[in-house]
Amino acid sequence: MLAKESRHMSDNGKARNLARGEAKSRIHWGAEVEEVLELLRANDGIEGHEADAIVSEAVSARRSAIRKNATLALVFAVIGLSIPATYFGFRASLVL
Repeated sequence: MLAKESRHMSDNGKARNLARGEAKSRIHWGAEVEEVLELLRANDGIEGHEADAIVSEAVSARRSAIRKNATLALVFAVIGLSIPATYFGFRASLVL
């Protein structure tokens, strides 16, 4: 009987991890928080503080990914703008 309970707990843990991954993916791709909370409640039976924690973690990960992408884009923009600025700066100094 203990083996059955252990296996059931293991399956339950796997189901929770899958639900966590699905919630994170949905939030990452722009799903509304309320929609994800409803999905967790309806499909996986996860409610209350646990569901809020899962969604909070997913929103935090999404914001982090957005900041990372924005920082990378900003670095490339600065590099891209510095090239023509340097070119025109040297060109102006040669004319003088």
